[in-house]
Amino acid sequence: MNTYMARGLFLALVACLALVAGGCSQSEDKKSKRKGGSSVAYPPVPTELPALTGMPVAFDSSGGTSTGNAGGLGGAIRVRASSGRLLTDDGRTRPPINNNFLTPTALSGNVVTYSELIAINPSRANQFVSSMIIDLIGEDFYLPAGAMLDLSDAPVGVDEVAIRTNLAGDFIRIDGNVNGVRLTQDSVALTLLSELATAVAISIDGNIDLRGYASPVTYNGGNFNAVAYRGGVIVTGTVRTFGNSPGAQAGGEGGAILIASDLGDIILPPGIFQANGGDGTTGGDGGQGQFVASSASEVRFAWGWRANGGSSTGSNDGANGGQVAVTNYGPLDLFFASETHGGASQSGAGGNGGSVSVNGLTTRGATALAGNGGSGDEGGDGANMAVYGDSVFGLLMEGTANGGAGESQGGRGGNLQLYCDGEIIVNVSTNLSSRGGHASDGTGGNGGPIVLLSYGEVRNLTFVADNTGGSGSGTSGTGGDGGSNSIMLLQGFGEVTSNAVFSLTSYGGNGADVGGDAGGVSVNISGTDRNYMDVSLFAVGGIGTASGGGRGGFVGLTLNAYTYLSLALSALISGGDTVNGNLAGAGGEMVVGGGVQSRLELTGLVSARGGTSQGSGGGGMGGTADLTMSSFSSLVTTATTFDLRGGNSQQGRGGNAAGGSFTALIVGQAEFGVGLIDARGGDGSILMGASGGGNGGVVSITSILGRMQMGSNIYVSGGAGAAAGSGGSAGEIEISAGAMEVTISGILLANGADADAPGQAGEIRVTGSSSTRLLISGILEANGGNSSASATPSGASGGIIEIGEGTEVSVRFTVTARVRANGGTPTSAAGTIDIDIEGTGTSQVIEDVGSLLETLDGAGNPQPNIDRNTN
Repeated sequence: MNTYMARGLFLALVACLALVAGGCSQSEDKKSKRKGGSSVAYPPVPTELPALTGMPVAFDSSGGTSTGNAGGLGGAIRVRASSGRLLTDDGRTRPPINNNFLTPTALSGNVVTYSELIAINPSRANQFVSSMIIDLIGEDFYLPAGAMLDLSDAPVGVDEVAIRTNLAGDFIRIDGNVNGVRLTQDSVALTLLSELATAVAISIDGNIDLRGYASPVTYNGGNFNAVAYRGGVIVTGTVRTFGNSPGAQAGGEGGAILIASDLGDIILPPGIFQANGGDGTTGGDGGQGQFVASSASEVRFAWGWRANGGSSTGSNDGANGGQVAVTNYGPLDLFFASETHGGASQSGAGGNGGSVSVNGLTTRGATALAGNGGSGDEGGDGANMAVYGDSVFGLLMEGTANGGAGESQGGRGGNLQLYCDGEIIVNVSTNLSSRGGHASDGTGGNGGPIVLLSYGEVRNLTFVADNTGGSGSGTSGTGGDGGSNSIMLLQGFGEVTSNAVFSLTSYGGNGADVGGDAGGVSVNISGTDRNYMDVSLFAVGGIGTASGGGRGGFVGLTLNAYTYLSLALSALISGGDTVNGNLAGAGGEMVVGGGVQSRLELTGLVSARGGTSQGSGGGGMGGTADLTMSSFSSLVTTATTFDLRGGNSQQGRGGNAAGGSFTALIVGQAEFGVGLIDARGGDGSILMGASGGGNGGVVSITSILGRMQMGSNIYVSGGAGAAAGSGGSAGEIEISAGAMEVTISGILLANGADADAPGQAGEIRVTGSSSTRLLISGILEANGGNSSASATPSGASGGIIEIGEGTEVSVRFTVTARVRANGGTPTSAAGTIDIDIEGTGTSQVIEDVGSLLETLDGAGNPQPNIDRNTN
């Protein structure tokens, strides 16, 4: 072989390797290009999703199946237009032919065999290892319509036929069909290579058939390559490189397909690119796909991809689904459906779903991605799927990446991600599923992680996702945990979030024994302008039939510095119920963190109650809420309910809310509008039995620097017990403010519950700092529980209410104020009310006519237990 030929093979090899190694990531400099708000009219969300059903198969490099051996591997399909577009046929002119290498004599019978091809001009044919290279200089290669290039007679030792043209006017044009199927060997590989031709350098309107021959012997499909260094490539015919299915022998492997152009467009036939793994005693993995364009004009990608893993008919594992990456280094318009399921196994583990990556400079359109794990003794994990864009708009996205069903273990849900790297998400709707797989006699799979990450403005987004844990059946069945949802909106100056609606479902799986813990959501948002979000989270712990229920979900909310967020939140994060007598699941958790000069306006419901025990076991502990706002920040709640109660028990003790609590630290302004913070203990023996109620929790609210307003009701009372049982004791309420003015207009209750053995009263403390003005217009009660016992009854003593607690403040009780620390009936000691004002300045206590402060004993007699210390 001469040096020129060797150079050509080297360049072809480099091109192939570049396609394999080429990444799909966009520029790292995108974040410098943020634009903020814009009046641009973006397209609406599409209303139609693509589907593979009814779509023809364009390219097929699947592995063959086997009845007694391993299934074949799916081949790789790679298409790369390094400086061009990917298109369907636009009717452009095919290359002109002026000096055809295939002579009229060779074409006279409309079939050109391998032997005849070599005989046309033996000086043009040179063998390098197992490749026979037809090197053309000043000649075209043209196969007319109706003719066939039949390479099936290529001898042993020739595994590839390469046809290369070398000059600018030398073209490859195949209007007829090519056959490379050999009866006793793997199919012949075919490479078409154009060095210098421009415009359309290679065109293929006929069909390419390089599949493995149907035989009881294993035969692999041949590789097919069409590479142009200067011009474009057209392929409108089908390409078949799949391996054969030889019965009991191993399935043949699919041949690889490579279509590449350095400087031109690539035109492809409509339909599905397919690279399934074959079924067998061991399944074959699905193949890999790569589709890359680099065009400043928009590329519409309207093809399908299917690369499922093969199933295992024996005890081996099912195979993994394939992988595909679709990239345009410019605008990308999608109508793209894909399928990358893992293969099933009869008694081994199911295969994992594959992976899908879609990446455009801007990304829009519609895409439906499916990649579930295969079923087996252990279910396979769902696929990993991601859609990227510097801007994402007018997008409808459906992704299904559920874990496979298993006997002993369900598969885990896949990883789903929508990522905007710098500018805007607008008019986008998703429906994503990453559920854990069911286990018929074991542990359900966990739900997978679902992520939204944006560095730009977000408007008109509907984000629906479900990553519930799988259920677990059988005697020791355990539910899988719900998956995590991560929402990161890391915006710059002037960018906002508006009309963003999130509906997230992340239940813990039910278990015949133990319920799984629920998942949750983590929201991290930054931006100086006012942001609006609506988040609904359904994340209840799974039901445990024989043993305990799962824990409720998690809500994490982080506001970075100078961020203003108005959030409508509906979070159902309760603990899971238990059926047959064990402890129900604890309620979930909410954590809020606000950066410097941030502001959170919150409305809605956080239901983090402990689960209910339907038997003799105890109710679950109540949940927790922890809200912290940094310096010069503010928290405003409007019509907001925090339900942190302990769970009820039908035959046992109510759950303690003491395990759950509400804590707020606001270094700035705090405004709690009309709403509810409920941390009562759960009720015990609500149907039968004589168990007690649960104890109330702790509510601690501290406001520093700014004005504080408490218009919400706060309950920390004990839960009701059975008539012959014990009442729950109350918890504590502590409100501490360094503000100039503190207003309390809500109802604050820390009462012990009534029962034969009544619950103890709790404590209420309201404190200020120097020069703070306290205005009390609500109801504050810390009463002992009443006794219902028929013999020697005794109520519980009254509790403690402290207002001022040793600081220099002024206190005014308005006409609507009711402050009580009474003992329970029929007999008990009264509680105490301590208005403890001290200091060197002017301090005073003002009690408007009609206000009431009382400390009665259990018989209803007033007691002198009110201390108005105004030294």
